[in-house]
Amino acid sequence: MPMSGLGWAGRFALALALGGCSVAVRAMDVRTTEVESGGLSATLYVPADGHKHPALLVLGGAEGGRGWARGVARKLAEEGFVALAQSYFNGPGLPKALANVPLERFQRAVDYLQALPSVERGHLGVVGLSKGAEAALALAAHEPRLRVVVAASPSDVVWQGIDRTGGAPASSWSFHGKPLAYVPFQPCTQCRGLLDLYRHSYQQAVAADHVEGKGIAAPVLLISSAQDQVWPSTAMARALAARLRHEGGATVSVIDYPNGGHFAFGLPPTTSSAKEDTGFGGGTPDGLIAAREDSWEHVLAFLRAHD
Repeated sequence: MPMSGLGWAGRFALALALGGCSVAVRAMDVRTTEVESGGLSATLYVPADGHKHPALLVLGGAEGGRGWARGVARKLAEEGFVALAQSYFNGPGLPKALANVPLERFQRAVDYLQALPSVERGHLGVVGLSKGAEAALALAAHEPRLRVVVAASPSDVVWQGIDRTGGAPASSWSFHGKPLAYVPFQPCTQCRGLLDLYRHSYQQAVAADHVEGKGIAAPVLLISSAQDQVWPSTAMARALAARLRHEGGATVSVIDYPNGGHFAFGLPPTTSSAKEDTGFGGGTPDGLIAAREDSWEHVLAFLRAHD
């Protein structure tokens, strides 16, 4: 279990016993392993304490590779989780396009984690940002072994894939060889950026009912921002939460940050990276810094409550 084997209730009791004192907890030492076999392109981070821990699959966004995922996965391992940062496109041996990515690619990562001797059997979850959040939700709808889902800057629909090589429009994801139903990008002469394009196309998403969330049973935490300049994550998080609650399957929590932007979850930013992230993803540097700090603590508490 995370935090030297204490469960969520045990850590809470310890905090009460300490009378609310602030206690600095040393980050765990972590072992790192590169995995480039068995259909996997990933980096594994394991707490080096010799105990079994819950496991998390960590998925970055449309940048491809696993740069963002590596940083988050390492930090989660320091907190007591086995974490696997997976490249699912634009990585070694993988296609360059984010199109018709098979969910089986993620299921292989789940298989890999489940078989590790350092993982508590049955204690598996997924953490994703942006397109990685879309992937995490699609996977959770088809993968009953997942016990917890964190989706930061999420979508409640499957979107058209991103193919910068100029390929034909296609779904972002497939399963058993068939593309998942998706919302295509609609022609928009008035669109000035990504947010306009996604908002314009999103109108078709509601009409087509191509909605994520069907079949999800694991508890879900959604992190969004009203100032997201990539896509309307606040509206999509609320729509997904409403659907999940209506269907009565997964329990769902939503945290929305007014000035966090598209990158409201992740590692603490530097001054320059905060400006860069808000320049592209919206929000303000101060809002981003505050959102990252707050959302990280919420995510840890959520994961530990469901480990």
